[in-house]
Amino acid sequence: MSQISFDAQSLIVDDRRVWLVSGSIDYARVPRGLWRDRIRAAKQVGLNCIDTGVFWNIHERKSGKFNFEDELDLCHFVELIAEEGMYCTLRVGPHVGSNLDLGGLPAWLLRSEGIRLRQGGVGSPFMEAASRWFGRVMDQVRHLQAAPPKALAAAVKGGESGPIVMFQIEDEWLCYNPDQGAVYLGELIRYLRENSCTVPITEANNLWQPVEGAISTWIGSGCLTANLRQLAIVQPEAPRFVSKYLCGAPGAANLWNNDRASDDADVVYDLASILAAGAQYNLSMFHGGTNFGFSGAGVTTSHDSGAPLREGGGHGANYNQVKRVSMFANHFGHLLAHLDPQPHHAAVSPEPEDEFGVTVIHQRGSQGNIGFVFKSRKCKAKSTNVLLPNGLSMTVPMGDDRVAWFVTDVKLNGVATLSYTNLRPWAIVDDRLLVLFGPGGAAGEVCIDDAPLAVSVPRGKTPNVYEHEAISILVLNHDQVDAAVVGDDGVILDSSIVASNGSITKQKAPALPKPKAPLLAGWQCVPLDKFVSGESESFQSISGAPKASMVDLLCDEGYMWYRLATKIAPTDKVLTPNSGDRLHVYSDGNLAAIVGGLDEPVALPLKGVVTILADNLGRAPAPGNGSERKGIINDFYSVKALKLPDPKLMAMPVDPFELNGFIRGMRRAKVAMVDALSWKFKHPNRQALILDIDGFESHGMLWANGEPIALIEPGRSRLLLKVGEQIKSGQNDLRLVVFGGIESEEAVAKCVSAFETTNVTAKADWSYAQWDRPESDAFVDVPTGSSSALPCWYRCEFKVADVDQALWLDPKGMSKGQVYLNGRNAGRFWVATESGKAVPPQSRYYLPKPWLNTDGVNELVLFDEHGKRPGGCRLVYNAVGS
Repeated sequence: MSQISFDAQSLIVDDRRVWLVSGSIDYARVPRGLWRDRIRAAKQVGLNCIDTGVFWNIHERKSGKFNFEDELDLCHFVELIAEEGMYCTLRVGPHVGSNLDLGGLPAWLLRSEGIRLRQGGVGSPFMEAASRWFGRVMDQVRHLQAAPPKALAAAVKGGESGPIVMFQIEDEWLCYNPDQGAVYLGELIRYLRENSCTVPITEANNLWQPVEGAISTWIGSGCLTANLRQLAIVQPEAPRFVSKYLCGAPGAANLWNNDRASDDADVVYDLASILAAGAQYNLSMFHGGTNFGFSGAGVTTSHDSGAPLREGGGHGANYNQVKRVSMFANHFGHLLAHLDPQPHHAAVSPEPEDEFGVTVIHQRGSQGNIGFVFKSRKCKAKSTNVLLPNGLSMTVPMGDDRVAWFVTDVKLNGVATLSYTNLRPWAIVDDRLLVLFGPGGAAGEVCIDDAPLAVSVPRGKTPNVYEHEAISILVLNHDQVDAAVVGDDGVILDSSIVASNGSITKQKAPALPKPKAPLLAGWQCVPLDKFVSGESESFQSISGAPKASMVDLLCDEGYMWYRLATKIAPTDKVLTPNSGDRLHVYSDGNLAAIVGGLDEPVALPLKGVVTILADNLGRAPAPGNGSERKGIINDFYSVKALKLPDPKLMAMPVDPFELNGFIRGMRRAKVAMVDALSWKFKHPNRQALILDIDGFESHGMLWANGEPIALIEPGRSRLLLKVGEQIKSGQNDLRLVVFGGIESEEAVAKCVSAFETTNVTAKADWSYAQWDRPESDAFVDVPTGSSSALPCWYRCEFKVADVDQALWLDPKGMSKGQVYLNGRNAGRFWVATESGKAVPPQSRYYLPKPWLNTDGVNELVLFDEHGKRPGGCRLVYNAVGS
């Protein structure tokens, strides 16, 4: 097995420095048949490393039952990376975030009483399960750790070594609780080491909680040069990594019912800022893929997020920006990996981006020197003069770009020395072809082995090629470099091929015919009227408590049916505290209401048999205590507003980690006195009190009668306080601790409202039924007339001959539900409400090429929560999609 180490400059594999240019592709979000295609696409953009998350919840769907086969074959995915001559980093969690249900933790963990997620401790059931998980992951990849690139394929085939150079534990453990951090994060490192992990381990906590034995990395996309310089000071013996550069649309823009935000980020500027700080980067995501099935956490089925490589394999808006920098960082990795790790000069900061003119950040190293020229958004200069260390002045052309780079004294793989150039180096092919680019029409200077040469950047489509000092020099403009594909022995352009010896061969790019999309017809259906009416024989009685969460009933994802017999007066305002996420409530076979977990009280005209379709949209990806449970976990309560007295401001000693060892965004402070509001009131002789906290901007903690009972996170919370448990009948003292401090008592008090309650379902009989896709032979012809507005399954068949282009489903006219293609769950669709109001941002849904049959029929099955007819659905070909 190869030897791997690191220092302040880079990783070192078998005494060779390695500079990582990485991008994230989560194999679980990409069909197996497309793995090699997506990996090769990353290589073509200049990346030399693939970062991938290993999602615990899909590999161990049931406790103790592991699956690493077929679409979940982690070992095969890593081997494909090696076969393409690339490195690999693994995010093994156990929590991996990434907009996944419960952050990638399996929901069955929540069935363990008193479970504490993302924290350690003696006898912790979570840590016992995590230890077993790490062991199984290492069983898959232990033999695939670290080998030099040119030896990857041979080493893998011989079972000697592989491409994995780093493991990342956890994800955004953004909390400062040293005792818990040392116990939990340190234990995760121990698990990996005890299972023969021999490569470096990283954490992505932005210095909130450093941990011994792991390299601290940075995440984010702002103030990169400054933050990474600071990281070098804090961690002087390790290389700098941006493990998660968010290269897509701001905030991912993937939440249902939110318009997709436009991406105005200058990716070239950001990536150059990282390199200027002597750091390496990982693009998150390079290819987002798809949230198949129910894997997402309140996010769209498309996990595209404005990625450089789109969901269907097309190029995103920032693809060319990524390519311009990444190809350079890869081909000149030997220069970057040998730079002095500690910058010795001050510079005008390139942030904030509007408040400076031009600034230069220069670095020196044993393999050459590099300078980055940054231009503010307001600066209109087309070029800038740079004074080199030898006293010479050089004009660097920038055109409309906001960043350029130049190099001096760079070793060209032992063949020659690039003394200097004012154009941007991009690639070195076969040690003989040097590729430079710049603004069209710019005058260039190239000096090789101290022999200068004047060159020019072409304005048109024909590249300029020069022979100089036994080196071929290919000069391209922006359009050409964006179209160029780098091969082992040349560069392919739209109209020509430039070989490494400088020869040009003309070519004509073939035009791809646009295929005709298949038609959808012959729809059949399976109505769910018997589930709505409660007559289905599938219902089973819920023993013990009159209600139970979906996890308690062994339903970890998707939907579930509930049935209860009760009577609620039409005038009552009703709440069901903490239910989530959406409850479709039916009475007398009709939809009475759709209730969200934190909706306002609603009148429910319920009587007789009531059925409820519970919809689980996924759990928050960064839980602190695993309290987010799905389904019906509390009774229905009729409510009446309760006016609380004016609170009193006070200070009290509070440990924010008394209830939980991990609280995202919290720091353990030396000063324990914290601001709090106190309400003293007499509670009527009712069963419970419901407390709503809305618009809260800080972390907090709720105390009742001298005892801490709940953590409060920013945003909105709803708590059920039962008499005899959290509160008492009679005099009570509620205290809301505000860790961020209280500037306005009135503003905080306005966030809190209370309700007196009466339990209206305490004596109801409760049953449940699993939600399942019907068998194909259960479908019948769709009846004529209007739809029933009740949940319904639909099915049709279609044939497809062309799979070279991405195929998408446009479910026009439908509402919300699920898509199945040839028996596989392709994900959730949500295009409209029950009333037909459009729900952005996603309008088309990817039907993966490997799941399509070209030699027979394809089965498309749709579930629509409101029974909307599929007559308007159509299939479309498009490389990008929505």
